[in-house]
Order: sequence, then structure tokens, then C-alpha cells
Amino acid sequence: MATPLPLADACFDAVMSNVAMHFFDDARTRAVFAEVHRIVRPQGMFLFHVNALEDRPLRAKRKPPVRDLAPNYILEADGKTMHFSPPRICVNC
Repeated sequence: MATPLPLADACFDAVMSNVAMHFFDDARTRAVFAEVHRIVRPQGMFLFHVNALEDRPLRAKRKPPVRDLAPNYILEADGKTMHFSPPRICVNC
């Protein structure tokens, strides 16, 4: 998911990602958003679900982080990485 997709530009009306975008650090997340932007037609839609910053304390109660990898990006004991996103991510800022 974090590599360029073998698809033509503007080939989809919509793309959906459910509980996957938050496994990457900020730079990789932005790269994935840019790739989705490339394959979605103008006026298309990208629907996604991610962990918000407000979710971090709740997650820490269930799965305490082992360590911070970067701001709002943690390593969990089971080896998963988890990124907690600000309320808005802007790809073309």
C-alpha cells in the first residue's frame, strides 16, 4: 500500500481505506495520500478512517506504547506501528 500503484492517473471515481492509513509515519502517509490523489479523477473522493490524536490515550490504556518513533507515531509491543493524525491532513499545502 505504501508503494506507487500500477494504475493510470485519474482512473477511479473514489478510493476507500478503512483502518490502514495510520500504520505509516507522517512522510509515508503523505506519500500515500499523494498517490491516491494521482489515481482519483478530478472531483473524485477519498474516504478513509484513521486514528485521531484524541484516540491516543484510549489506545494506550489497551496497548501501552513501547516507544515513540516520531511525533504521534509509536511502536507497540506486538511490533505494530501506529500514527495518530491531526484533525486535518493536507496533501497539497
